[in-house]
Amino acid sequence: MPKATASDRIDRCVKLLAGHPATVDLLLSSLRKAFDQPNCERFRKVPVDHPTYKRIVGGVGGGTELLFACGYEPMYGHLVLQKWDAEKLKRAISGLERAQTEDTYLKEKERARAEEERVRELAHAREEARMRRAAHAKLVPKEPELSSSGATTSCVQISVQSSNGTKLTSRRFDSEHTLRNLLHYVRSLDSTPIDGRIKLQNVTTAPFAELDLEQCLDRSLYSLDLWPVSHVRVVPVNA
Repeated sequence: MPKATASDRIDRCVKLLAGHPATVDLLLSSLRKAFDQPNCERFRKVPVDHPTYKRIVGGVGGGTELLFACGYEPMYGHLVLQKWDAEKLKRAISGLERAQTEDTYLKEKERARAEEERVRELAHAREEARMRRAAHAKLVPKEPELSSSGATTSCVQISVQSSNGTKLTSRRFDSEHTLRNLLHYVRSLDSTPIDGRIKLQNVTTAPFAELDLEQCLDRSLYSLDLWPVSHVRVVPVNA
């Protein structure tokens, strides 16, 4: 069986890369620079240890092989185009340009674009949620300090639970702090849904009592029978 020529290897690699638009785009950009500016040493070197190269080219079948087929050689942590060969570079460039017009490339490009948009939207939503929680946290009064004996005067120790009764956290409040203060604290927790309504239930003793988040927000925790130790459950309200 005859040995594959450089052109054969280039064509095979381009075919393998058609479903990897990020790899096609990056290699095409690099090879165009190497072709257009053959005397620029910077454009004839590829840093194989760079995270972008590893992720987009090195980890994709046909990526590094295409560079080898174009004449790149390993040298001191780089792939270096020692011998500039116009025909090899032209074939690789034209092959990658053709790949950009094929259905496989275009469909995967659109899928990747949609995924990037989804990731951006999720990141934006997470940041918006973080900022909203931080705004609630700023409105939470300072936690009372323990005295040397380990106690505080007029202190309320509240354990916050999830809707299934799992303990999430606990915190001290002054007994004169209000239900509004407690609500801001609960809203600042990562475990609390940032959107939608919630109920707060005093589940310290049976029967459980729902805390009125409309009429009682400015009532003290003491007046709501949460002193000195209590358990409050956070229950999302379905729309």
